[in-house]
Amino acid sequence: DNDNIVFAGKFNTLDDNTLLKQIRGSNSSKNATDIEFDQLIPLKHAGWSSQGSLEHSSLICPSDDSDGWFQEGTTTGDFTVSLLTELRPSKLRIYNAFDSDYQVSLFRIITSPANGIMNLTYLDPQTGELSYCDAWCPLLSTEQLEQAEANVTISSDSVAYIGNNNTNIKWTSAYQEFAFVNEVSVESLTFLALDSYGSSVGLDGFEMYQNGYPTFANDTLNQPNCDNINSYPHAVTSSTQQWTQGSMDSSYILSTYDGTGDLPSVNFYPNITYAGEYTLNMVTPGCTGDDSCSSRGIVNVTVWDQTNDTVLSTKLIYQNNNDEKYDLLYSGYLESAPKITL
Repeated sequence: DNDNIVFAGKFNTLDDNTLLKQIRGSNSSKNATDIEFDQLIPLKHAGWSSQGSLEHSSLICPSDDSDGWFQEGTTTGDFTVSLLTELRPSKLRIYNAFDSDYQVSLFRIITSPANGIMNLTYLDPQTGELSYCDAWCPLLSTEQLEQAEANVTISSDSVAYIGNNNTNIKWTSAYQEFAFVNEVSVESLTFLALDSYGSSVGLDGFEMYQNGYPTFANDTLNQPNCDNINSYPHAVTSSTQQWTQGSMDSSYILSTYDGTGDLPSVNFYPNITYAGEYTLNMVTPGCTGDDSCSSRGIVNVTVWDQTNDTVLSTKLIYQNNNDEKYDLLYSGYLESAPKITL
C-alpha cells in the first residue's frame, strides 16, 4: 500500500515535544524518559540511625538548601534506614552532597535480613553504557554530572530500561539511580560511604523505589516523603469501628465485629497514573503471628472502575490463613486508578 509508512525499531523519545501524545490526566506532553515506571517508597515514618548528622525529612525530600546527612572530618560514614514493612526495592536514587567538600565518590549498599553487599547496575553518565558494581560503587560529583549532561544530545541518552522494561534507571545533574540486580527482600538498608571528593562525606537526598504499587490499609505507611506530593496511594478505614495494630512490629491493622452495627470496611486507592495492563492482589497477613486464627472471618473485596462506577470484579476471601497469602482480584487493562473496597 503506497499510502502507508511502517516504522520499526525501538522508540522511547521524540525531541520535538509538539509531536507527542498527551499522557491521560495531564495537561502536558511527555517523553517516555520523563515517565517514572516505579513507585517511590514512603520513608517518612521509617527508622533512621547514623553516627553523623542526619535529618531524615530533608534526606528523603532533597532540596538545594542543605544536605540531609553528613559526617564531618572523615571520608567514610554510614546511615541505616529500617523499613516499617519488608519490601523488595527495585532501585535507589542518590543525590550527592550539596557541599562539594562532602560529596561521596565511592559507596556500597548492605541490606538485612540478607546481611550482604548488594549487586547494583547503573547507567554510566560518562560512557552512556550500563555498568555494574557491588562493594565499590562510584558516585559522580555534581561537577562531573553537569559536564556529562552538557554532552547529552538527546534525552534518551540519560535513561536505560531493564527487567523486561519494568524499571528505568536515569541520571541528571542532580542525582544518579542504581537498580538492584537481584530481587531481594529488605527490612533495613545501610548506605556506606567509602571515600569522598573532599574531606567529609554527605548526601543531599536518598530515595528508594519499587516495581509494584502497594497500598496499605494503615494509611500512615502510604504518606509521601514530601508534603507537596499530591499523587500517592491512600486508604480510608470505616470510622464507626476501632482499628488497632496487629502483632508487635507488624504493618497491618485489624478491627473486630460482634455482629451488630456497620461492617468494618477499608477503601484502597492505588497510585496508578498511567493506563495499561495491571494485576491487583489482596495481601492477607497470617493469623499465627497474633493468634487470631479462631476469630478470623471472611471478607468481600470489590474492585471498582471509578470512571463509570462499575464493578470490575468481586471476590470472597477467607482470612484464617496461617501465613501471609496473596489473592488475585483482577488482571487486565485499567484506564485509570480503581477503587478496591474490602
